[in-house]
Amino acid sequence: MPGLVKREFPERVGLMTSTYSTSLAVSAAIAAGASFPVADQVGWRGSLALWALPAFVAAAAWLPQARRVRTANASPAATQGVSGPWRSALAWQVTLFMGLQSLGYYVVLTWLPEILQEEAGMSAARAGWMLALAQVVGIASIFLAPVLAGRRPSQHGVVLAAVTLTGAGALGLLIAAETATALWVVLLGLGQGACFSLALTFFALRAPDSEHAAALSGMAQSVGYLLAAVGPFLFGLLRDATHAWTVPLALLFAVAVCLLITGLGAARDVHVGGA
Repeated sequence: MPGLVKREFPERVGLMTSTYSTSLAVSAAIAAGASFPVADQVGWRGSLALWALPAFVAAAAWLPQARRVRTANASPAATQGVSGPWRSALAWQVTLFMGLQSLGYYVVLTWLPEILQEEAGMSAARAGWMLALAQVVGIASIFLAPVLAGRRPSQHGVVLAAVTLTGAGALGLLIAAETATALWVVLLGLGQGACFSLALTFFALRAPDSEHAAALSGMAQSVGYLLAAVGPFLFGLLRDATHAWTVPLALLFAVAVCLLITGLGAARDVHVGGA
């Protein structure tokens, strides 16, 4: 998708990334909300099978794109092939931004209800609703961040705002989880939503053409999600080892600090191959 956006909408990267990233978030929220009620009616196998239908619709919509003959590009990337972004410092900054924001998101998705039950004394039902709140408010920032990012040559201000929200939410849960809990959850949801869509936007903004955008996306998502997969397991391990959420939440805040450092590097107005 980042390569397609770069190729078809080079002047509207922010808006188009905003559109498809918001669609991802809304679709995931619908699936999460609908799966359990459907399972009550038709069983978990029927509920799981239901989500094959949107996949078939998406495949049908994608086929015309897959069949298009790509017009030759005059750039060296098109004539010689993209050598890969693996030796680019900028590509690694984009990759680490993708991985760290995903790590933080999956940790919150996995452990937030448990954290709120133990640290804020919430019931399981209310803690679940707090997680839903984070997901819902995040949709707004998922849409807004790429639009703002696409209007600027560099995205330092957007990165700073997004990561500050994330860090403030993590710090709030660390030092005062039982006080203003909803505020910390909202801040986390807004910040993590913005960071997610910013990561997708960087794939196109930091690439000179669609070939480089696709290569950067492949690198960042492959390495990034491998890094993110460690998060929930590591945080659970730390919780079991320390018998509290203090160390894991402090690590979540440290991840936000690292996210800011990599994000400011990824936000520079340069392209992979030129940095």
